[in-house]
Amino acid sequence: MADENDFPHKGHIDYVSPREDTATGTVTLRGVFPNPDELLSPGFFARMRVRGGASYSALLVPDRAIATDQAQRFVWVMNQDNQVEYRKVNPGSRIGQLRVISQGLQAGEWVVIDGLQKLKPGLKVNPERTSLNGQQGAQ
Repeated sequence: MADENDFPHKGHIDYVSPREDTATGTVTLRGVFPNPDELLSPGFFARMRVRGGASYSALLVPDRAIATDQAQRFVWVMNQDNQVEYRKVNPGSRIGQLRVISQGLQAGEWVVIDGLQKLKPGLKVNPERTSLNGQQGAQ
């Protein structure tokens, strides 16, 4: 409430809009709060503090390296024999030009980032290795 200090009402988020309003940079959320005294009414605006996730280590790949095969997202990974392998991945949030990969890759694996449309499983490639250092979002 406007006349309260800190954040005395505890609740939880039960809906997050799947889309961001690009004009304002906002995302619509819905919070649920106990309201035994009926102090809160639907449609009120509120000042809220939303706890985010703690920082964590993640694998980042250039967003352009992720392809779509019907409903699946995948990347091409190069094995020790310089052959490419199809690898299904679960991409997460985007950080600059990079994408968090939550499942499907291991640290140290080499991901193909250019020429994706020419690849097929088992194709032998002549790789040009590059580093992601200096790319927006890489830390």
